[in-house]
Amino acid sequence: GLPRLTLVGNLQLLVENHRGVIAYSDQVIRIGVSNGELVVKGRELQIKNLYAEELMIKGVIEGLEYEI
Repeated sequence: GLPRLTLVGNLQLLVENHRGVIAYSDQVIRIGVSNGELVVKGRELQIKNLYAEELMIKGVIEGLEYEI
């Protein structure tokens, strides 16, 4: 299905219905989604939970963008 994003302030992001992590650093996380890629940019980014259907990102989130 389509990705569902839940952003709590700019410190936590829950991504549901993802298709895997494509690239991961403490400043950029690229996540596969059904219609392309979700790019999370920020500082001190960490993937806290990674499950088949959801993942949790914590850190200072400075930007979100879709690449379709």
